[in-house]
Amino acid sequence: RSLARGVDGLWGGFAVWRLGHQQGVCHRPCVCGGGLCVAPHYRRRLRPDRAGWLQLHPGLPALSGSRKLAVLSTQAKDAALKAVADILQRNTESIFAENRKDVTAARESGMKESLVDRLELNEKKMAGIVEGVLVVMALPDPVGSSEAGWVRPNGLRISQVRVPFGVIGIIYESRPNVTVDTFALALKSGNAILLRGSRSAINTNIELVR
Repeated sequence: RSLARGVDGLWGGFAVWRLGHQQGVCHRPCVCGGGLCVAPHYRRRLRPDRAGWLQLHPGLPALSGSRKLAVLSTQAKDAALKAVADILQRNTESIFAENRKDVTAARESGMKESLVDRLELNEKKMAGIVEGVLVVMALPDPVGSSEAGWVRPNGLRISQVRVPFGVIGIIYESRPNVTVDTFALALKSGNAILLRGSRSAINTNIELVR
């Protein structure tokens, strides 16, 4: 995946034009507003290609899901996190099997052993991942808590209340534990999350998400 695709992933929930090579328009997948490409070397008026169709961004499901997560009860979020911890424990062997594929491919590609160590999972690391989910589950729910408040002279009461961001984009390296850690934190805080992990951990990440 190109860097453009990775950066584009941070625009979760937006629609982007599929710009083609016809009629001399930009041939790269750009994030455009009103046909004006925001890429530095494509700052000119653009038209959609002859197909004329609007590609819905992959982040749209995350945007839709974030609205449901934002109002999810603490009990429902904690139950989901507990279920995730249980599922991870039951599927440890299949996760290790996929992780071995990534580790083998990394060593064959000449990756430094210190980086391979970050990538490789074992019983101790897996136990730490599961424990991390349970630790997040035990944290107080931040959504809806009031941090400050005051009353204006006209009687208007103003409160500073914690609310979810909505959709969070994460780009990270070959640390499979980050996949689970960031998911757990996002869920607890009522946010949807878009993950862009390293390709060296692709098999492990797919199995963790599955």
